[in-house]
Amino acid sequence: MNNFLKINLVIGLASVLSACLSKQDEENLAKVDELIAMNDSSISALEATDSSTIYVHHDTLFSNLNYLQTHLTDTLERSLLKKLSDYRDIRKAYRAYKEQFTLTLNEARNEKEQLIKLKQDIENDIVKEDKFEKYYDLESTNVKVIKENTDKLTVRINLSEEIYNQLAPTVDSLSLVTRKKYELMKNQE
Repeated sequence: MNNFLKINLVIGLASVLSACLSKQDEENLAKVDELIAMNDSSISALEATDSSTIYVHHDTLFSNLNYLQTHLTDTLERSLLKKLSDYRDIRKAYRAYKEQFTLTLNEARNEKEQLIKLKQDIENDIVKEDKFEKYYDLESTNVKVIKENTDKLTVRINLSEEIYNQLAPTVDSLSLVTRKKYELMKNQE
């Protein structure tokens, strides 16, 4: 029975506190909830990428390109040259992903904490209605920048992953053949 009284007391206090929120505070909370939802979509999009596989592809791509640039001496067919060129073109997306992924994900997670704190401050009447717009504008800008960065990163890496998966077998084979030829040539010297 004692737990039942405690639960009723908590529910009663929550009802009183929610009744104390002004209409403007409720609207402000709704605005913050929208920002949280937008920010959560950025976090979800980043977490949906398979970063460990992308890091392996990054390392393989740069290893193959560096090796072929140094040791490839054969003349290549036009179709193979095109594939190698397309493979080379995706290196910027992989480099950007490796440099920006963790940073962008951490920014999104930190922003979520900030938004939750802002929401709590509104509920606890710490942020007054006249100061809310300033906080909202700042947090809204942060969420938009995170969303833009996330979109650029995920769209480019997803497209690059498609290209990589199509071209990697061919370039891996070319790299392997070049390595074998180089080793044979080196051993003959």
